[in-house]
Amino acid sequence: MSFGLSREQRARVEGEAQAIAIERFKAKAAELAKGFGFSGYTLREVAVNANEPGFAPRMRMAAQEARAASADAAVPVEPGKSTVMVTVSGSVQLR
Repeated sequence: MSFGLSREQRARVEGEAQAIAIERFKAKAAELAKGFGFSGYTLREVAVNANEPGFAPRMRMAAQEARAASADAAVPVEPGKSTVMVTVSGSVQLR
């Protein structure tokens, strides 16, 4: 048994992480331009990637295991954490 974020929740969190990652990329580019004595930069290339989960095939329980599992048995469920990662990479031209 496994649990994960709903598609809606993952999309919302990825959107937030993407906005943060883009702002950090822009801040770093501006910092580098300033450090090298340039007044700014021009974005040349950019790639934004998210770690969207793949769908792994589920293994079927053997008939013996299915019979052994009681429908009345409580399954302990606890909140957990899920990692959502967005990467922004690219190249800039200092000007």
